[in-house]
Amino acid sequence: MVKRLLFMVFAALVVGGIAAAVWFNLPVTRTESQLDDVPTSTAPVASNDRFAELVRTDPLAAFQASVAAYPRTGFTAEFRKRERMGGKLAEEEVIRVSVQDDPYSVLMIWQQGGGAGQGTLYVKGQNAGKMKVWMFRKLIQDIDPQGFVPKQSARYTIEEFGIEQSTKRTLRAWAAAKEAGELQFEYLGRKAVPEAGGRECFVLKRTSSTDTIDPFVTGGPAVAVTDKNRKDSFRTVTVYLDCETRLQVGTEQHRHDGELTASYWFRDVNLKPNFDTDTFTTKSFQ
Repeated sequence: MVKRLLFMVFAALVVGGIAAAVWFNLPVTRTESQLDDVPTSTAPVASNDRFAELVRTDPLAAFQASVAAYPRTGFTAEFRKRERMGGKLAEEEVIRVSVQDDPYSVLMIWQQGGGAGQGTLYVKGQNAGKMKVWMFRKLIQDIDPQGFVPKQSARYTIEEFGIEQSTKRTLRAWAAAKEAGELQFEYLGRKAVPEAGGRECFVLKRTSSTDTIDPFVTGGPAVAVTDKNRKDSFRTVTVYLDCETRLQVGTEQHRHDGELTASYWFRDVNLKPNFDTDTFTTKSFQ
């Protein structure tokens, strides 16, 4: 999905030959995502003032309202992300993304970063559950999204990518912290956020008492934080909810020392996309 993934795929194909084919087809122990098990409400919040009040006083209810505000028509956006993997913070990647809700489909075309790769495509229920990775303009490789290479290359699976999915993941984590009596959050106000394309956002920050690394797949095995992987962990999560659309357009994770662990931004979001029959096919790899 990212620069490391594409480089590893290419290197393995060119250098590894038959070994590469075996590597990419190693048995995968798959985890069934529990993201859709997160209890959400379909009832929209009546007014902007009420939503603003929930953000300040009841963030879980605000996240519920954010999920309810998502129109489920799919979207297009410019997606910007940075992730720390193996203790190293990667350069920012800029990706044009298209997401369809039924069937759930994700197309990513890199505009900056990604190395030699141009894009990825995942359509739920197709291609035997595998995503397609496009590189060097002509080479396309099928990879299990929960296989070894993706897990070494990204913090979250493409199977859970999107605005609604991000909010559900946030809601699940904050609800678990509240149930454990450990929910500590601050409302940081309304701000025009440059990283979100200047959109005005409500800003919320949660602080944990322990270092955390999320599972690659929601509901997957808990990740134990050790001295070996502590540089990839986070203590704080800052969430940015667009004041107009109520959608979660930004997320930042920081370590205990204040260093950035990861950032994710959706900019120029179009909630009324016009997808044609070729959008979520390899014809988009052109």
